[in-house]
Amino acid sequence: MKDRRFLRTLLSFFLLGCVAVTAWAKDEDRVYHFARVDLDGAYRFVGRYPIADESWQKKDCWAVTVNPLGDVVQVAYYRRGLCSPDPETGVARIKVTEEGDFEVRTNENPHGLVIEDHDGIAVRRLKKNAQGFFVGLFQYDREGNLKDDAAGISAYLWVPDDQGRRIRSVRLSKSGDRTADKMGVWEMLFSYDAQGNRVKAEQLGQDGQPFATPTGIVSYVWTYDQAGNPVSETRLDKQGNPIGDWYGIARWTMRWDDQGRVLERAFFDADGRPIPDRTGVARYVWEYNDALHWTRVWRYGVDGQLTLDDQGAAMVKTLWYDQSNEREQRIYGLEINPYYAALTPIQKANEDRYELKNDIHGIAVRRWTYDKNGNVTEFKTFDQNLNPVADEHGVMVTKRRYNSLGEITEESYFSGSYQPVLNDQGLASVRWTYDSAGQVAQKMNFGLDGQLKDDPSGVAVYSWTYDERGMRVKQTNLGTLSQVKDDSNGVAIYKWSYDKFGNLLEESHFGIDGRPTTDVSGVFIYKYQPVTGGGLKVVQSYDLSGQPVGSH
Repeated sequence: MKDRRFLRTLLSFFLLGCVAVTAWAKDEDRVYHFARVDLDGAYRFVGRYPIADESWQKKDCWAVTVNPLGDVVQVAYYRRGLCSPDPETGVARIKVTEEGDFEVRTNENPHGLVIEDHDGIAVRRLKKNAQGFFVGLFQYDREGNLKDDAAGISAYLWVPDDQGRRIRSVRLSKSGDRTADKMGVWEMLFSYDAQGNRVKAEQLGQDGQPFATPTGIVSYVWTYDQAGNPVSETRLDKQGNPIGDWYGIARWTMRWDDQGRVLERAFFDADGRPIPDRTGVARYVWEYNDALHWTRVWRYGVDGQLTLDDQGAAMVKTLWYDQSNEREQRIYGLEINPYYAALTPIQKANEDRYELKNDIHGIAVRRWTYDKNGNVTEFKTFDQNLNPVADEHGVMVTKRRYNSLGEITEESYFSGSYQPVLNDQGLASVRWTYDSAGQVAQKMNFGLDGQLKDDPSGVAVYSWTYDERGMRVKQTNLGTLSQVKDDSNGVAIYKWSYDKFGNLLEESHFGIDGRPTTDVSGVFIYKYQPVTGGGLKVVQSYDLSGQPVGSH
């Protein structure tokens, strides 16, 4: 089985124009660097656009560690030589281990702490068949409980082809029964071209027949460039005709550079006419400057002219300052910089044709400062005149501290001159403590005097306890004197119970004396039930006498 896995790894790297992984005599791991790492149709890691060993520390890249048998054992994201959270997923490192017939992929932060990605998943276990192909995926939270992804599914059953690529994907409930995702889809069928690119995905319903989501989409088709980058996606109805999604988009196109970076993305309706996305933009254009470490993203309307998106930006420029480990995002509008035309070509490389502009939040510039592990330690906001301005939370500067595992321990708020201020919740700072398992044990709110202070819910300290599975089972609300007290919902203590899969079953309420009480709606207990496609619904609520409250 090891030999077969090695051959599959070698094949996937070779077919996609990447460096070939070869076996070596010494008992040591090898590291390869790539501009991108994708998952192929077999859910294998595939490095794209190799980066030379002598230059990877100057770039943002992925490092793929392969053992002498050819197995991928780690995939990590690096920004200028430092292991950092990937901007897309929030994960710095994926550790790959073997567990019987399973391959286990665990998400970590730069410190090695297990974390959940932006999809809410911390661990993925992939079941293998006798050929070593993946035939199932199980997804978990940090505590090891099955966890629904964004589609509302925690487990998938796969049927692979003779190369291990998924050609059928069945959604499973936490008890192993067939189920539907949030869009009502029960299964997906996939097909591939000769290069291994996925070219079609068809949705099936409970009866195994083509299934249309509420917008009428039944299938998706893709085309690719010679490097294997997707250059178009088209949504089709049951008759195979283009059909729009919720925003009327039936097709998008993309253009890439020779380093695997997106240069352009455009949207079209079912008739092939330009159409705006949900932000009001019909076409995005990217521009890069590797020497000065900036990226521009331009926004264009259906008329092909520069336009403002729903946040008030026509162009967004992102810069990295490596010496100070800062990232800056600048918002530009449609007004022309009156001095730009008179600048020399060299000067224009550092300037912009358009003027800075406040977005809908009154902010033109956002600046983040990071520590060596990619944690944000300071966040500042400025208006179009580069004067400090309050952000969406009512503060100009936010500072953060972390413990040795990269968990946030304090967040404090300041004016532009670094004087302590209150945020929109009336707090000057918030602190967190953690238990030995890395779970949040307490959240404490403070005022300008450094003393405990109630937040808008009337609570100064939240204290949580967990069961042996890591499920939060109790919350105790405390006041400024550390006394147990009611929050604005009329509850001092909350207790929760779960089923064996980690689904919430019941929430009960207690007063300051620990005795049962009701919330402001007159409810003592809420009963919950999982719903198809993930999530929960309240099925019944009861008062202190056990009588139903309201209808659900």
